Amino acid sequence: MNHYKLVKSSISICTLVLIMSCTNQPIIQLQTATATAIKIPFATEKNFLPMPSVIEPEKILSLSNEHKLALEQYFYSKKNRSVLPNKRLSNYLELYVKNYFYFNQTLTANESLKKSQGNCLSLAILTSAFANHLNIDIGYQLVDSTPVYQEESGIVLSSEHVRSLLYAPKPVTQNGLFFFSRPAIVIDYFPERKIKVRRQVNNNEFLAMFYRNKAAESIIKKNNVLAYWLLRKALEFNSNDQHAINMLALVHEYHGLKKHAEALFKYGIKNSEDKLNLLRNYKIYLQRENRYKDANKIASQLASYKTKNPFDWVKLGNNSLAQGNHSEANNYFRKALKMAPYVHQAHFGIAKSEYILGNHKAAKKALKNSFELKNKEMYQRKLTALSIES
Repeated sequence: MNHYKLVKSSISICTLVLIMSCTNQPIIQLQTATATAIKIPFATEKNFLPMPSVIEPEKILSLSNEHKLALEQYFYSKKNRSVLPNKRLSNYLELYVKNYFYFNQTLTANESLKKSQGNCLSLAILTSAFANHLNIDIGYQLVDSTPVYQEESGIVLSSEHVRSLLYAPKPVTQNGLFFFSRPAIVIDYFPERKIKVRRQVNNNEFLAMFYRNKAAESIIKKNNVLAYWLLRKALEFNSNDQHAINMLALVHEYHGLKKHAEALFKYGIKNSEDKLNLLRNYKIYLQRENRYKDANKIASQLASYKTKNPFDWVKLGNNSLAQGNHSEANNYFRKALKMAPYVHQAHFGIAKSEYILGNHKAAKKALKNSFELKNKEMYQRKLTALSIES
């Protein structure tokens, strides 16, 4: 197993994306807050009974008395009192993760502490539990990052990347007003220097990620009933979570409730801002149902889909590669390059797909472009570092 290494400043959250390894299978993109009622086309609950036990949100971020005491002894010790609270917690985390092992499962804070292991979302949950106990403000950002893939039980797993920020105490001006911006320590166990922040992630979304990840683990184990109730919980906290809706549609299909599955695909496509995976999975669903005319309509909608982020196409390209759809992957990578010719991951994707398709000359050219751009990016980072140090 691999040790985590805490580097400088920011925590990485792995929110799961599942891709079935068979050809033309669907993609599943895997502070306490208040849950709300949801209005989406669920199947009747009787199809998913008996209802299993689902962890309550307050248990996700709870800490045992033993671990609270250990944290407090470090945090309030005389030698650390002069250090800003968010920096103190960052230092404590750095000491803790030296003996923390990577384990591809999403755990609660207490489970993570007990086992000294977990995935990067588990570490983010633990950090949130520490921050909440110490009354340190914490925030989350969804960032663009090349997803990591691995296969488990015939399913390819990928991830989104979210990082958390530990905020410094609110600064106060002479007239007693707060500043609008606050310094924060960004904690990242798998850092990438050049990261584009997509948007902020609120507390409700963060909790939904936990339930979504647990649902993904249940789908891997073919436990549709548990996955259903976990996704219900995720959607209580984030009713517009397109990944949870996508997964719920698939759970219904796997459970033989095809009409409800299609209703969920349509609902997600209509109500979600980011609908790439929903469109692609709905197209695949229609193809499996031999509804090729309808599938072609969705394919046209997917081809004309507008996104400002080239990494959306890179991720879909990598998903298609993982599934063996090499021509489709090539098209997605080329869409990314049309938007942003500097994205070396897209060139590398084209190189892989062209090579598998037997176009070795085109693969060699794309690979050369990929290496040149990546080396240029690394060189620019070194120049930036030198300019900062001088």
